[in-house]
Formats: sequence, structure tokens, C-alpha cells
Amino acid sequence: MTLGDGTSIYRAESIDDYGNPLEDELDQTAERIDWRRVPNADLLKRNWALHHLDAKGFRFYTPAILTMMIDPQNRSSMLMDTFLFRLIRVNSDCMIGDECFHRIFNASQRAAIIRFLKFAQHNEPRGFNDVDVRRALEVVKRCS
Repeated sequence: MTLGDGTSIYRAESIDDYGNPLEDELDQTAERIDWRRVPNADLLKRNWALHHLDAKGFRFYTPAILTMMIDPQNRSSMLMDTFLFRLIRVNSDCMIGDECFHRIFNASQRAAIIRFLKFAQHNEPRGFNDVDVRRALEVVKRCS
């Protein structure tokens, strides 16, 4: 899975800032091929940008976010809260923007998100927000 012409985390941050030339410049050289090459620090610093990612951007960055959040040092970050909020806010018709949740993520990706949320729920005392995790898990299961 690649980002292709989807919204990068830098472009989304620029949108969140109502325009930011530095973020627009970073967008020009943003990683678009391999989510594993996206610097963790760039995602952690731009947590509010998740609200402005299109479906392609959300799909591209999700595995990076899930991988980062397994590390206990990152669990209390605003990135996790914003990611959960984004999942919780999926419409009742399972739409994320103009795309249906089950079309954005294939069956394996949806299963990985569910496994991650179960992991998060089990490890909540170590820093996850249990209420948001449960709600996100309900949404993802309903939309899968």
C-alpha cells in the first residue's frame, strides 16, 4: 500500500494550521511508498493532522501509528488519542470522508486494527484510554 496522491501528514498539518509553508515544503518530499520509512517523530509531532487526512492518507499512516503505539513510551501521546477519536467518529454508515471503511482497509488490515484495539484494551492500565478503545473497537467491528 502506498500513499500515492493521498494527503500526506505534512499537507494535513498545513491544513490544520490554515496554511504552513514549511509543512507544504515537507509535503513535496514526503514518503509516499513505504509507511515504515515515515519518521515516528513526524507523526507524534503532527497528531492533530490525522483529522485532515483523506482516506488514502489514513490508510497509509495507520500501520505506522499502530506499530508505534505498541511501544509503551508512545501510548500516552496525543497521537493515540487522535487516532482513536478518528475511528470513533466514523459515520453510522461507516464512511470516512467519501470512502467506506471496508473499502479503505482490506480484510487483513481491518483484522490488524481489531487485533491492535484488543491489545490496547488489554493493556489499558499501561496508558491507553479504555473507554475510547472500546468505542473504537465497536466501530471497527461494526464497519468490518
